[in-house]
Formats: sequence, structure tokens, C-alpha cells
Amino acid sequence: MHPVTFPPSAGELPKILNGLPVALAAVTLEARPRIIFVNETFTHLFGYTVADIPTVESFAMKAYPDPDYRRTTMDAWDKAVRQAVASRARVESMEFRVATQQSETKDCLVSAVVLDQFLLVSAVDVTARRRAEGEARSAQEQIERAAYEVTENIPAGTYTMLLPPGGGMAHFSFMSTRFLEICGLDRKAAAEDPLNAFACVHPDDREAWIRKNAECFAQKIPFSEECRIISQGVERWILAESFPRDKPDGSVVWEGVLTDITARKKTEQALRQTTQRMQLAAAAAGIGFWSRDLASKTEEWDDQMLHIYGVRREDFDGVWEPHVHPDDLAEVQRLTRQAIRTGAAGQYQYRIVRPDGEVRHLRGLSTAIRDAKGHAVSEIGVNFDITEQKQAEAALAAARQREKETEKQQRLLLESKLKTSLTASAIAHEINQPLSRILLISELVLGGTPGLNRQCKKLAPLLKELGTEASRVVATIGKMKSLLRNVETRHHRINLVDVAEDALLYSKPLFKRHRVQVSFEPPTRACRIAGDAEQIQIALNNLLRNAVEALAAQRTRRPRKIAVEIRNQRGATHIVIGDSGPGLTEKESRRLLLQSTKPEGSGLGLFLAATAAENHGGRLEIDHSHLGGAEFRLIFPKKL
Repeated sequence: MHPVTFPPSAGELPKILNGLPVALAAVTLEARPRIIFVNETFTHLFGYTVADIPTVESFAMKAYPDPDYRRTTMDAWDKAVRQAVASRARVESMEFRVATQQSETKDCLVSAVVLDQFLLVSAVDVTARRRAEGEARSAQEQIERAAYEVTENIPAGTYTMLLPPGGGMAHFSFMSTRFLEICGLDRKAAAEDPLNAFACVHPDDREAWIRKNAECFAQKIPFSEECRIISQGVERWILAESFPRDKPDGSVVWEGVLTDITARKKTEQALRQTTQRMQLAAAAAGIGFWSRDLASKTEEWDDQMLHIYGVRREDFDGVWEPHVHPDDLAEVQRLTRQAIRTGAAGQYQYRIVRPDGEVRHLRGLSTAIRDAKGHAVSEIGVNFDITEQKQAEAALAAARQREKETEKQQRLLLESKLKTSLTASAIAHEINQPLSRILLISELVLGGTPGLNRQCKKLAPLLKELGTEASRVVATIGKMKSLLRNVETRHHRINLVDVAEDALLYSKPLFKRHRVQVSFEPPTRACRIAGDAEQIQIALNNLLRNAVEALAAQRTRRPRKIAVEIRNQRGATHIVIGDSGPGLTEKESRRLLLQSTKPEGSGLGLFLAATAAENHGGRLEIDHSHLGGAEFRLIFPKKL
């Protein structure tokens, strides 16, 4: 079979079609239609050449990759083509989503006309709907009458109106078939009397439409207007645009394009309805809604916006800048211009000054609305009052600062109590040890050693008096210890987990200085007792310090470890501190509460820990740790 080509009568038409800015393809009318021609605009728009899509089937596979969508689309297209071939008519515009060679997606209006041996298909990118008018005008200028059939079959209607030299009544010199179809006009009637062409204009729009045409004819200026028409009983929207051009004979021709914009108008109507719903929703949520015309620089505010700004509607002049805090105005203006320029949604926080002088904090969101050419024409946005949020954030920051100050004061108080307790304990301990020894020697001399008694018989009264006085001092030390056990002990409901965490935090610099690894896994449930948190923390800090000093004194490269645990056992809570140090012998454990195992130690740390436990009805126990060193357990009964 010989390839199908354009008929000879077409003349230079293939070359003309190839240079047109309209995407065109020629398809055979065979059972399995082949694509025999695509113009350069088609390739530029979709990226496909005839080599890429030699058949309609191959084009469908690439253009409609989704099987379901491809099946639905091709069924509708094939049906329309069969009807057009049968009646030698045209395929009305159909909207398809086409995948390009570059994996982009374009929404296009596709139509076709049945010629002698092939189907001429045209496609227009809906996202650039003005392109169709430009293509029509370009086609009119480039191919004149030779491109008549192509002009007839583009989706937009084209027309020319001629104003005779010296004025008079303008009349149509050309009307494309599509123009007549959109308007529902008869060619002969419209050509005879231009007013017949206006008969389809909606009665409510007709007077303004005729007046606008007359003004443009009189002033020889471009015409651009939208209106409603009644075509075959159906209301539709059209956009007519034409530009005047002087001819050598003194006449003026307006070359124009007529576009059906019903779909766009429905979209705009839906957008208005959505905007209204947004305004209602924003008002219900306390959010102010506004819109700004970029040409006039004026704004429209809803009632909620007026309420937020504290402005009465009769006092609002459509200008927002005077209400913004002077320190924030320049930044808000910069962000607004940036959002309009880039197309990104603008987000900003700023302050306003209400008429009564009150300063409020707002958060704003805005976006630009653009026309078909991509030019920003207006801006819409919402504002909501975040003053309470800002106040809450400030209050939270102040509370955190107060908490830090309180923690600092508590730490200073704890250190003061620790110093006082150590001083009192040191006095009691240092006096008690030698006096206890004196008392013991006196008792031995007086009652336990006969030989010594004979030798010191003359000194017996003095020794007896010395023993009596020593006993009095011991009794006094006992009273000091008793007082020490009960001083500053105020029992409250406390959580031992919190106390342990505070003690670890307090001792953290000590751990870091001696490179000690500390582990603490708090129980999932609170461990509450009635007690004095500060006194127990002092006890824990002393035990932790003892453990660190024992680890630091150890001559080994083993890791220095301390494990802290809190256990609930048999109606009591155990705070356990174990270390990986050298540990304690049984003898050292028995005498550890009376004196220190460290050469420079005083034994006060364990004394304080034991005293704290006793003040809470508990005790201090010493054992071996699973880490290899010593283990100290503070045991507190669960009394709330």
C-alpha cells in the first residue's frame, strides 16, 4: 500500500501547516489509522514525531499510559470520529489529559475535521487558552485563503470586522464556522446585518455589549469583552478579543477571536463559592479574611478582620498599612511583595495597633491570584489573632526563668544545710571519739585491773570524777546527735525517683571530673513516701561522693562505674548505690559507720546517710555490689 499523503490540490498547505503555531496531525481513515503528519508545533507541545507515534494506537499507548483512562478516552474518540466520517462533519472539541514525551501532563482540547483522504486533528493547550486566538490570527496572516480549512477547524472562533473608509456601519468580512457554531448564528443573516450577530447576546448583557463595540469602532482601539449568550437554548459565556489594523484604502479591520469560556466561568463561580465558604469557616474559627486589588492597592475586609483590628466598617478606607505596628511595617511589606513576585504562599507574624492603642499579635497567610497571562492581579489572605498564644509563651518563659531561680536557691540552701550538717557532725564526732576512749580507760582503771588499782589507789577519786565528767560529756554528745537527727526534718509527700534524679544532677560535675560512668533506670511508677527531700538528697550525695572517691583511689584501668537503682521490696523502698571499686571486707563493713576507711576521711558521710535514714524510720545497710565493689542501701518504709 502506498503511503497516504496530502492531495495535490493542497498545494503548499503541508508547508504552511508545518509552520503554524497550532498543534496539528493528519491521520488516515483506515481501520487501523496511521499518523502520516505532525507539524512542528505538535512536536514542540507533546515531544512526539511521526517516527515516535506512527499509528494512533502507538500514540494512545504513550499519551494515555493509564489503561483505564486510555480505554475510556479512545472509546469516546473513536465513536466521535466514526460519526464525523459517516456524516462528513467535524469532531467537536473534546478535553483529554495527554502525557508528553518528557513525562509532563497537559490538558488539551482536541478536535478534528474530516477531509478527502484523512482526518486533520488539532490540539490546543487549555492552560494557555489565549494561544488559540493568537494562532488563529497568525494563521490568518500567514496563509490567508490557503489556510481557510485549517482556520475553520481550530477550537476557537475567528472573525474579522471591517469599518469602511470614512466611518459608517462596520460589518463582518469573515466568520469561521466555529464562530457561527459557538454563537448559534446563521452565516448569511450575520453577514447581511451585524446586529443579527448580537441577537444571541443575553438580554441583560446586550446593551453594554453593543455600546462597547461602538466605542471601540469610534476610537479605533482594541476590543476585549466577556458576555453571556443564548446558543440553541443554552446559556454560555464567551470572550471576544480583536485588534484594529489600518488598511491602505483607509478602512480599518478588527481581527478577532471568539472563545467559549463557559468552563472557566463555572470554575470562577465555584471559586467564589469556595471563597464564601472559606469566609464563613474563617469567621467561625475567629479568622479574618481579606482580599487586595493590586491595581488600586485597596483591600476588602470581612467582619472578623474588622473585629480583629478593632476598626468600624464606616471608618475603614481600604488601606491596611496605618494599622500595622511601625516597627513591623517594613518587614510585612517586604514579605508581601516577595509572595506576589515568587508565587509562594506568604507567611508572617506581626503586630497591629488598634484605635484604642492596644497592641495585638497576628499571624497572616496570603497568596496571589493571577490572570491567564500569569500576572498577579489580586491577593487574598487570612489573619488570626495570636495575642493569647504570645502571652502564654511569655508567661511560660517567665515561669521557666522563675523555676531556674528557684532551683538555684534550692541548691544553695542544700549546700548550706550540707555544710551545717557536716560542721555539726564533725564537732560531735571528733569530741565523741576521744571522750569515749577516756571513759573506757576510766572504767578499766576503776573496776577491771587489780594491779593498776593498787598503783593508782590515790588517784581513784580523781579518776572517778574524770569518768563522771566524761559520761556527762558523752551524754551531751548523745543529745547533740539526737538534735542533729531531728533538726530541719519536715516530712511531706515526696517521690524518691525525683529526689534521686536531683542528687544525680547535683553530683554530675563530680562524675565528669573523675570519669565515672553512672547508670540509673528509674521505675515506671512513682515511689512515694512521707519525708524530707532535701535531707535524703544530702544523704544520697554523700553516698555518691564516697563511691566516687573509692573509685578514684583504685589503681586499675577498669571502667569506673556506679549503678543507682530504686526497688520496691516488702513494703519498703530501697535506694541502692553500687560501685565497681575495691569493695569492703566484713570487718570494714561492721566498723564503717564509726570511722572512715579513707586515710583523710572523717566518717561523717555515712553517719549523715544513716542519720537521714533513721529520721525517716529506716536504716542504712552495707553489702557487696554486683559491679564488684561496695553497695549501700537506704531503706525507707512506705508511710504516707
